[in-house]
Amino acid sequence: QSLLDDVYQLGAGEEAPSKRIYLVMRCVQGQTGRKESNCFHYDASLVTALLPVEIPQEGDQRGDLLLFPNLRKLRKYVLVNVVEKALLQNKLSRKLISRAIGLGLLKPQRLQLVPGNLYLFWGYRSLHANEPCDPAQLRATAIFHYGDPHAGSLMTRMILRHNQRRARRASAIGAHQPV
Repeated sequence: QSLLDDVYQLGAGEEAPSKRIYLVMRCVQGQTGRKESNCFHYDASLVTALLPVEIPQEGDQRGDLLLFPNLRKLRKYVLVNVVEKALLQNKLSRKLISRAIGLGLLKPQRLQLVPGNLYLFWGYRSLHANEPCDPAQLRATAIFHYGDPHAGSLMTRMILRHNQRRARRASAIGAHQPV
């Protein structure tokens, strides 16, 4: 927490409004991994710490991290953040971004993740996604989100509740599907 707080203060110039760390354990395999790839997004938190647990190291489809680092600044108003995310985090935009990358029109930074290494980046400011992973392989990462600059706002609380309900439904469905 101390490390994440120090990094947040470097990026924001002030203390994080909330000291809470949101942990997400993300495991993808099979066709689920395909559906979850190239979903470009901005995180709600300023600091993202990514800890690969199990990552394919061979082949073309390792689930590499794609980053367009530091494209945007911290938004003063949560509504501006929400509108911006809505414009970029939808099926059409994601498809267009992926296509532009495939054609070489956009060139993200590509990181081949190594299990056990810790990757820190500005998740709120950086548009990012993972590439497809070989359906026969497992890709598992622990993700630590820290420092939501809009923590406490009504809109943020509503979005967080919605995302938590969606995650619970997805994990309940995933728990009953064979891998």
